[in-house]
Amino acid sequence: MVYIFLSLVTGIFLGFFRKNYIEQRKIDNLINVSLFLLLFLMGFKLGADEKVLKNISHIGFKAAMLCIFSIAGSLLILKGVEKKIYEPDGNDSGNIGDY
Repeated sequence: MVYIFLSLVTGIFLGFFRKNYIEQRKIDNLINVSLFLLLFLMGFKLGADEKVLKNISHIGFKAAMLCIFSIAGSLLILKGVEKKIYEPDGNDSGNIGDY
């Protein structure tokens, strides 16, 4: 975990001082290729695991429920925040911090 954190901090520090646009595009492309390779290898490993393949319907159901409840919870929170921002008569109350 320490190595991951140090790598991230070092990358941020070096990236702060190297703001060349062409280098940035090359780095962006390298990140995309690395990300796709990582996803491919993760999928390959999951596909090779028979235990995962036997439980794929159960895993899919859990993933679908997580997705549905995440969206529903976000919408409920949004509705509550919306009530705080707007006055009861429907007019915009101005700044969010005004009471």
